[in-house]
Amino acid sequence: MLRILEELKTNLDQGQLDEAYKMLDLLDVEDDKLKEEVLLLLDDHVDADDLMYAFIHIAETLDDKTYVRNLFKCIEAIFEKAPNWCGFLLVRIVNNPETFSVLKALLKQHPDMIPVLNKVREVALEMKTDIPQLG
Repeated sequence: MLRILEELKTNLDQGQLDEAYKMLDLLDVEDDKLKEEVLLLLDDHVDADDLMYAFIHIAETLDDKTYVRNLFKCIEAIFEKAPNWCGFLLVRIVNNPETFSVLKALLKQHPDMIPVLNKVREVALEMKTDIPQLG
């Protein structure tokens, strides 16, 4: 499955969107490892919003705690390539009360993530979205 993710990433990097769409159909959306890795495909420079949304929806099928923990692990890598999509992820988390409470609880355990998430928050605020202060 991770091989397919690598091929999908290569297709996105090379602008081969038709191939990327074909690869999306091959993904096993029940694979938890895939769900954890798929957010790393987000890219602000790829003109295929529907693909980016598909990646987000796949990742969001994880339980809230696993999803937020996974996001903590890879948020800096995502932010580097996709600050706008990263901001969008934060907006979605804040707008879901259950997921937001998981985020707040995990921030208490990982206060080192507060500055990172506040950078993401700034991007989300530029989207004209109201995000409460994090930590």
